[in-house]
Amino acid sequence: MIKHKIKILLELIKYLFFLIVDFFLTSPKNHKENSILIIKMDAIGDYILFRNFLYILKSSITYKNYKITLVGNVVWKEIAETFDKDIIDDFIWIDRKKFTSNIFYRFKMLKRITSNSYEVVIQPSYSRFFLEGDSIVKYISAKKKIGSEGDVSNLSKFSKSISDKYYTSLVKTDKKILFEFDRNKEFFTNICSQKLKIKLPKLSLKKYIPSLPLPENYVILFIGASSNSRKWSPEKYLDIAKFLINNYGYNVVICGAPSDISDAQIICSSLENSIINMVGKTSLVDLIFLIKSTKFVISNETSIPHIAVALGIPVIIIYNGIHFGRFTPYPVYCNTYFTVYHPRIEKDLMKYKRISNGYMNNVYLNINDISTDKLYSAILRLHQEIF
Repeated sequence: MIKHKIKILLELIKYLFFLIVDFFLTSPKNHKENSILIIKMDAIGDYILFRNFLYILKSSITYKNYKITLVGNVVWKEIAETFDKDIIDDFIWIDRKKFTSNIFYRFKMLKRITSNSYEVVIQPSYSRFFLEGDSIVKYISAKKKIGSEGDVSNLSKFSKSISDKYYTSLVKTDKKILFEFDRNKEFFTNICSQKLKIKLPKLSLKKYIPSLPLPENYVILFIGASSNSRKWSPEKYLDIAKFLINNYGYNVVICGAPSDISDAQIICSSLENSIINMVGKTSLVDLIFLIKSTKFVISNETSIPHIAVALGIPVIIIYNGIHFGRFTPYPVYCNTYFTVYHPRIEKDLMKYKRISNGYMNNVYLNINDISTDKLYSAILRLHQEIF
């Protein structure tokens, strides 16, 4: 208990120190007309669920003649610069971890961001961050600063009461739990003052030949995730790989980050030449092209399912439950998305939805309580409904 209090105190001291240093930043007051700065510091999956609205913003009556600068999380730099450079006039990339831990890096990046002023600043994230989003908005000179009324998933009620005042306007939000793509749609419907018909994320691939071997008739198993609590065990993925090979004759490709290499070795050591190991060997763009050519994807709950949906590729999700209803599952009209739930979630979906989205609540259920039998059933259902 004492260690926890000390940790909170140290965090508060760090926040105050950062804000004191931030105070010495200055931004030119002569606002550049027809210019927009968008701040989007979330993870890869969040960007996939957001990026289509950049095109809607750019084509809207209100902002069609504006130039867009995007301040983004460096983890999805490759995706944005490959697929969205035609719509974005300038990129500023930030390493989130360094931005909130290294005072010199933070000051350098903030100085760069605030070296220009803009007509409009937009921070569209529903679950705003104080140090990585709101505090950036505070120090930029702009005629309009637009944000989401949002929630308190990523900042305290006290911090939010302070940072709400950094904006000239906050977009009103529906208080019910919305799928994140629909939440973005709610925001951009408001600021573009037009009805939006788009229902799902879309990703159109430009001409590109990945330097990767692509076998015929393959299925991707994506074994990685942002945290260990979201990772199904490699032994269970091994059982699924055997099932796909023996029952359907698929080639199996496993993908993941360099941190997943040891798990990949567990899977590959039992299957020898029957599996293709691409873990730690693909760029984000290469991975997108691998997904585009696969029969379907089986994945932990991470950014990969959002990419699969955007490409129109069927995907099965192994889900242990965080922010149920916001990122998983997709709305019923998405017929390519299949969710395998933790047993506790299945007992009462609506009750769990309320629990998992409670104030500052992170629910971590044991993902390995999800049986391989559940996955076998999901694979059968996918084949019945899609193929």
